[in-house]
Amino acid sequence: QGTFTQGIEFNNDGRVFYEIAGVEDKIFQSFLATPFDIASARLEKSINAQDSNPQGIAFNPDGTRLYESGRGEVKIYQSSLSTPFDIGSATFQKSINAQDSRPRSIAFSNDGTRLYEVGSIGGKIYQSNLSTPFDIGSATFFQSINSQDSFPQGIAFNADGTRLYE
Repeated sequence: QGTFTQGIEFNNDGRVFYEIAGVEDKIFQSFLATPFDIASARLEKSINAQDSNPQGIAFNPDGTRLYESGRGEVKIYQSSLSTPFDIGSATFQKSINAQDSRPRSIAFSNDGTRLYEVGSIGGKIYQSNLSTPFDIGSATFFQSINSQDSFPQGIAFNADGTRLYE
C-alpha cells in the first residue's frame, strides 16, 4: 500500500498483514483472504505512524502492543491496542531513544525480555534487556554485534530463538 514500504508483519494466524511506509508515514492493515498470501490482500485501514520516517514494526505475541522504529526522531515507540492486532485501536504509550542513528528493524525474544534493533549506520545489531517483558520503558542496553552486512535492513529469529537471520 505504501510508496516505500520499510517493514512488514503478520498477525499470528496470517490473516492480517501490516506494512509500515516511510514516505506516507503510515501503517497499513490489510485482510488476507488466504493466510500468509499477500496477493489476497484487501486494505482495511491505516493510521499515522508515530515517527516522521518509520522503519520497523513488531507486535507482542498476543497483539496487545504495537512497536515501531523510526529514524526521523531516532526512537522506538510502544502503543497499546485495546483490540488485539487492530491498529485502529492503538493508543501511544511511550518511546525510547534508539541505539543507532538510523534504526531499521526491531524484534523481541519470545519471552519479551530482550529487544533487538538493527542499525544501518553502525552496521550493528543491538540488544537491550527488558526487566518487564515487552515494556520498552524497562530497556537497558546490553551489547551489540557487527552485522554480516554493512547496511543491515531486517532481523528475524527462528521459532526457538537459536538462529538469527539478518
